[in-house]
Amino acid sequence: RYLTKNMAACDIFLSKPLRKIMVNRIWNITITSFVKLVEDPQLKQAVAERLLQTLTGLESFFHAEGNGLSMDLIRNDEHMKATEILSTKVLTDDELIEQHLTTLAKWTRRGDKKNGLLSFSVGYIKDKETLEVTVIKGTCIPARDSDGFSDPYVEILLMPEKRFKIKPVLTEYKKKELNPFYAKTFELIVKEDLLDSSGSVLSLTVLDYDNYLKFDYCGMVIIGCEDIPRLSSGISGIDDTNAPERKIYECSLIIDTKTQALKELSRRNNRYVRDFNQKHSL
Repeated sequence: RYLTKNMAACDIFLSKPLRKIMVNRIWNITITSFVKLVEDPQLKQAVAERLLQTLTGLESFFHAEGNGLSMDLIRNDEHMKATEILSTKVLTDDELIEQHLTTLAKWTRRGDKKNGLLSFSVGYIKDKETLEVTVIKGTCIPARDSDGFSDPYVEILLMPEKRFKIKPVLTEYKKKELNPFYAKTFELIVKEDLLDSSGSVLSLTVLDYDNYLKFDYCGMVIIGCEDIPRLSSGISGIDDTNAPERKIYECSLIIDTKTQALKELSRRNNRYVRDFNQKHSL
């Protein structure tokens, strides 16, 4: 009611350009205060759900069916921050884990090449129920040892682990090498319906070898399983020219893995955070 009354006053006393400036100022003050409210670590899930509805109501109010602020002005950085925080707080732990992994897959797609690259191919052989992953090479892998090198190896894993229950497989490590060549193929037996499940991803993590119980994180790549091509194994007796093609990736390594979902899981003291950070943090 307060906002409506003062908006009406703006209509009477201000010119349209000045009114827009004033309303935009009110919106910025409102959304900044709103973000401070939702950042409360003690915020309960039920309250978060109500606040998410409130945010939608505020957005509609200031947009005023096209007569108020444009959606570009409304959906500023603070609005996006509030939406992201509230969207994670209303999710279950399993949903947060899925969101964490799918966010990392998005970060992989827009990764920074200065963090290093990992080249690999992948394809799912439907009639064998086999996921074939070939780790080809790494390029400009970050140095983790004092001599300016790393001893990198790659760990391949389907996630969430609770869903797949498949142990990770490892390449051999390459001693004192920042541009390692592997050309190593792995076959993972897995049902296609698990790959099709929401939030299923393939993770390739580059680690610096000290021993297989002690390692340093160099970066990781995550791709959504929905992006993996489904292939047939070909017809018996036909030469290799008819063999199905695997999809070849050259992905930038991501270093920072702290998504909003992971922060919320940490606030809830979920064990997944400890297990994930054990290998995926500097």
